[in-house]
Amino acid sequence: MFKGIDFQYDGKSSSDFSLKIGQIGRSGINTEMTGIPLEIEEEKIKRNPKPFFFGVETTPNLKFKLQIFYIPEGNDGSMDKELSRGESGAISKWLFKREYKEFKIIDSDYSNIVYYAMFTNPKKIESSNKNFGYEVDIICDRPYPIRRQIITKTVNGSLTLNIKNLGFDNDYVKPEIEFTTSGNFSIKNITDNNKTMTFTGLSTNETVYVNTERQEIISSTGNNINSKFNFNWFRITPDYYNSIEITGTGTVTFRTEYPMPV
Repeated sequence: MFKGIDFQYDGKSSSDFSLKIGQIGRSGINTEMTGIPLEIEEEKIKRNPKPFFFGVETTPNLKFKLQIFYIPEGNDGSMDKELSRGESGAISKWLFKREYKEFKIIDSDYSNIVYYAMFTNPKKIESSNKNFGYEVDIICDRPYPIRRQIITKTVNGSLTLNIKNLGFDNDYVKPEIEFTTSGNFSIKNITDNNKTMTFTGLSTNETVYVNTERQEIISSTGNNINSKFNFNWFRITPDYYNSIEITGTGTVTFRTEYPMPV
């Protein structure tokens, strides 16, 4: 009997193509949640037993293999039905993109975990010259998967809230922030030594998008509003709880992607 796991890629479900991630016997995927992969940056100096330590960097992009099997609806789990040429063509068009797309494994162990990935190097899984699936290499756009967090709040004067850092990394996390307001609007992270991101003199019902990682600001007015910004870019500290104070009137949304262990 064959058991498998559904997945989603580029907004489509593997069940639409009768495919499952799986394993036969001891082959297939085996993963352990161990942490964010890091590389140590240091330099060894002659006759000095202790190298100079410069810090750490995340390792190159995450790569792993998957086996994907064709299990059509109504099948009892035995692998006795092969992919037709038409089905293989449709699957290839769906999976083998030339850019990173969102990839999710539909399993409780991977709840809310997202990979931005490409499927590459497909190899047919065959028996008696019949094609039952593929073994593929997954290449991600970063060294780890992410967990998304979206928080939306309405502010009328002032509001204090706690943002949970859901990640497993000891670094700052830089979210996307979007707010609609009039006049002045500020977001203070009390946990980050009261660091405050402030906008002043905004137009009535102006919507501002801030990408703190790319340090990008876009206004719904189409105008350059750099002169209205204090250039303190908001960030979430590695602390589990970040205490946030928002001042102004309107709505605000925080969209955050936290690094997760692999």
